[in-house]
Parts: sequence; structure tokens; C-alpha cells
Amino acid sequence: MTEPDRRRLLQTAAALMAVVGFDAHSGQWLTAPQAGATTLPLLEGQLLFDAASRQAVATDFGRAVSRVPVAVLRPGSVADIVKMVRFCRRFGLPVAARGQGHTMYGQSQVRDGLVIEMGSLARIHAIEADRAVVDAGVVWRDLLAATVAQGLTPPVLTDYIRLSVGGTLSVGGVNGTSYRQGTQIDNVLALQVVTGEGELLSCSPTERRSLFEAVLGGLGQCAIIVRATLKLQPAPAMARDFQMVYPTLDALMADFRVLLADGRFSYIEALMPALPTGGYVHVLQGVAFYDGTPPDNAALLAGLNFIPGTFTPTDLSYFAFCDRLEGLVAGLTASGRWTLPHPWLDMFVPDAAAEAFIASVQSQLGAVDLPDLPLIVYGFKRSRLTRPLFRTPASETFFLVDVLRTTDPPAVPHAVAQNRAFYDAAVAAGGRFYPISAVPMSRTDWRRHFQPEWGRLASAKQRHDPAGILTPGPGIFGG
Repeated sequence: MTEPDRRRLLQTAAALMAVVGFDAHSGQWLTAPQAGATTLPLLEGQLLFDAASRQAVATDFGRAVSRVPVAVLRPGSVADIVKMVRFCRRFGLPVAARGQGHTMYGQSQVRDGLVIEMGSLARIHAIEADRAVVDAGVVWRDLLAATVAQGLTPPVLTDYIRLSVGGTLSVGGVNGTSYRQGTQIDNVLALQVVTGEGELLSCSPTERRSLFEAVLGGLGQCAIIVRATLKLQPAPAMARDFQMVYPTLDALMADFRVLLADGRFSYIEALMPALPTGGYVHVLQGVAFYDGTPPDNAALLAGLNFIPGTFTPTDLSYFAFCDRLEGLVAGLTASGRWTLPHPWLDMFVPDAAAEAFIASVQSQLGAVDLPDLPLIVYGFKRSRLTRPLFRTPASETFFLVDVLRTTDPPAVPHAVAQNRAFYDAAVAAGGRFYPISAVPMSRTDWRRHFQPEWGRLASAKQRHDPAGILTPGPGIFGG
């Protein structure tokens, strides 16, 4: 045995804390060998049973739900994931992969099962002219830093870039460039995954396409993403950021539609911070990326009806723009507010229903919500989207309304109940759910959400996870 192998074995043995096997008859983990019991596989990483490790993954950013697993795997390799999924498959133990835990309602949690902390697999394997190959635990900020150094960027990032590649590819991944570039899952070239059967498989649009499409936006139901090949494109050097204030929501949304139609900005979103005295400020943010010659301000702002004199363009590097939330999050972390509950709601609403839905949400928020983050609205073009499980309204133009709540712990039940009421109103108007949100969902709700693709997802689940062990947190297939 080599010295590295010996060290890995000793680390694993220490992490097991004397757990040596599993008794299928009693359903108990064993601290001493026992006839008929199954010994644990030898791993390169760590399998942890201590209370602190288990509690650390028993909640998420939303802090609305808590489920304690029986064990936590910090894999030293993809082979560790394969071994433990096969082990759990044998005994019917539930499994979920966890990246940064930036979900709001226990989506990556498992009660009495195994949580796989993907952050221990975070290698950038290759950066080429048009693609990057990365482990699922890589954080987008780290990937962006590496690609920008070579003059490249992923086409779409999330606004908060300290999220994992595997995590956002499991749900979609959006920001203000999505109206032009689609979602993050529209920009994936290939995946390597571990299915619920413990098979390590490659998939892409030309290889196992049905699995590829079931995994992207599939909420971890059929397989765990362990590696991704992502599109890259030339990175701009600079970003000019315009934040324009509007007198009313209707005036903002009218210009938002103009900008979605003509594409003059590289990035667009609406920011609606709450005022201490009540009401909201309505800000439309348009960003133009550029290299050498700065953009023409007059051309970018032509025909827009914001309040004159309410903006000052800001120039910053492309990386600094993409990383602009870093300071805000650092401040909230220092004050302790980043670890408060965040029962967020994210709803796609059709074009025709957007103003009414946003105004209704604005009129009902405020009593229990702390004004840390604004209400955010993104715009989309349905024709830019290609992945079947990323469910959106039927209209070509539609909007994502992000209700970014921060609450004190006693207010969480009220916020979740209100989220459900907002969800019902949006669905009644033709809206769809962005499934990171803090909304209680039944299997009937999920079936309705995925239609007309429910059959495709159910078939892939039966084929690749017939024991139903993967990612029970959302409750899509019961459990």
C-alpha cells in the first residue's frame, strides 16, 4: 500500500467513528462485526456519522425545513459516490447530493439517509477555447475567475456566483442574460452522472439524450451530476451598468418589454427595494458589456421613459460586475443576517399577468420581512430555452418574479403559507414554479408542474432510479 493510500484509509477509519457495517434486518448501523451484516465499502474520502457533520447538512439557506441524515459522505473521488449509491440502493436508503445548500425548502436534505457533500469534488479539469470540463462541486465564481484569466466566460451565470455547478444545473440557472442566452442548462455540452442504480454514465445531446434531458433541470431525481462540460465564449472586458428609476411599476414594465424585444442591453433585470415608509422603488437595470470602445449612452437609453436624471452609468470590469453581490453578502454575513431564514419564492408568470402578480405580491409583503434584498424580476424569451424539464409559461415573453425574503425564525410558517398563496395565484394565471423556492408541494402539484413532460421524467426515474432513493426532499414521487 502506498503512503497516500494508507493515509486515505486511516482518514476513512477515523471518520467512521467505529461504524463498520449495516444490518439490513434491523436497519441499524453497526459498530462491531456481526454475522450476516454488510461491511461498508472502502472509500478514498470520508463517511461521517458524528452529530456535528449531520446537523450541518440538516438545513439549507431557506431554514424552513430540517431533516437530519444518518451519514454524510465527503467523497474523495467519483468512485466513492458510485460505491455509496450502490450501497444505499441495496438497502433502500435515501441519498441526496448537496452543493452549497442554497435551496429554500429542504430540496437537498434527507432524513435517515445519506447526504453527499459535493464540495470535496471541485476540480477544474480543462479550459479550452469553447468549453470547460469541471467537477460538479466547482463554484461558479472559481470557474469564472479561471476562465476570465483566459479571456473566456460561461454564457450565463447566476447573480450570486458562489453556487455550485451541479446545484444550479439540477434546477436551471438564470440571470439577466438569460433573455438572450437561455439558462445555464441550455449551455451544457455533456454530463457525467451517477444514477440511482449506481451506474457511472456519460450523457449528452448525442449520447443517452433521454438521461441528459432528465438530469438537466430534473432536481436530482434520476442521477447525481458529478462532472459537466460547459460552453464558453469570449469574455468582455468591461460592463457599463445603468440603473434607471421609474415612477410606476407599469412604466418600468413597458420599457422592460421594449428592451427584451430589441436586445440593446447584454443584461436586464428589474430591482424593487422596499421603502421604510411603505411602497417600492422601481429600478430597471440595463448592462452593456464591451471591450475597447465604450457604448453610446444616448443610443442605449433612446426612447426609454425613466425619471430624467435618476441614473449614473457605472463602469466596472466584467468579473467585478458578475461578482457584485460579494460585498453585500459579506455585510449580511458579518451582521448575522445571512444565516437568518430565507424562505424565498421564485415564480415564472406569463407576460399578460406580470404587472397584476407583482403588484399583488408588493401589496402583501412587509409585515414579517426584513428589507435585506429587493424584489427582483427577470425577463425571458421562451424560444431561447431548449431543455424540456425547465417548465415555463406558454407565452413567448414571460417574467421570473423573485421574492427574496429574509425573516426571523418565528415568521417562517407565515412566509411559507403566503408563498403557497402566491404560488396558487401565479399558477391560476398560467405561471410556473422555479423549484428552489420555499413552497410546500404535493405529488399532484409536481405532476401538474412538469406537464406535458411528466411522463418523460417518470419513465427516466423508473429506468435510472427504480428504488426511488435519489433526492426525496422535494417530494416529487412521494416520500
